[in-house]
Amino acid sequence: IECPLHKLPVFVRAGSILPMRAAGATMLDPCAELELHVYKGSTGTTFTLYEDDGVSFDHERGASSTRTLHYHPVVNRLEVTATTGSYASPYRHVRLVFHGFEKLDQVRVNGEPCRVANRGHSFFTPLEKYDPIKDPDTFGTEPIQEINFQLNTSAQVVEW
Repeated sequence: IECPLHKLPVFVRAGSILPMRAAGATMLDPCAELELHVYKGSTGTTFTLYEDDGVSFDHERGASSTRTLHYHPVVNRLEVTATTGSYASPYRHVRLVFHGFEKLDQVRVNGEPCRVANRGHSFFTPLEKYDPIKDPDTFGTEPIQEINFQLNTSAQVVEW
């Protein structure tokens, strides 16, 4: 792939689940939104999200939690298991981003319909202001679809 030195291509395996959070000065900055990027694929994926406070050794005494995410492409479903562990996650809602999917007419979380938003997305737009080359050509965007929903400690199922 030809690419200028100051621009990085991003490769993500089809079917992947990529968890992210909003950028902050440090990981200690509070963040209530968990971003889950799901990439269309034909093979299912299972991913375990591990959380702790990120600063102490309290995880050695059990202060952590996990949730497992299962992407089932054949039946168009993402399952988020109930939280296990004692750590209280700061995440209160999820921004679920669909990459490479055909137009989603209806998305439901635990049977309840969610509004689907169509947007342009770029992982690098926030970084462009730091580009020392000042290339007027942007990193570009990709069309995505997204939903937002409340995150709780019980199991949740997203279907489309």
